[in-house]
Amino acid sequence: MDFSASKATKFNERVALQLRAEFFNLFNHANFSLPNVDFNSAAFGSVTETPDVTAGNPRLGEDGPRVIQLGLKLIFFAYRFWHRVRRNSVQLPPRRGSN
Repeated sequence: MDFSASKATKFNERVALQLRAEFFNLFNHANFSLPNVDFNSAAFGSVTETPDVTAGNPRLGEDGPRVIQLGLKLIFFAYRFWHRVRRNSVQLPPRRGSN
């Protein structure tokens, strides 16, 4: 089971901060591959790998061990600046609710 959570905090009109946490294989449950079906092998019938290892390319989120990923993003909003430039050059009417 994968899980993610995020929290966004706005500091003012132009700056916000987003914190994100992602958990892959949250409960660290082993999801095994198919058993060995080679009759001539001493390991016949044994299950020893997860699907990502069997494929030869362990990747994030494909039944491997638990992986936790944290992210922090600082967002700058340019709307206020753009709106001011546009208002001065085109002479737009004032926004609703402004004095």
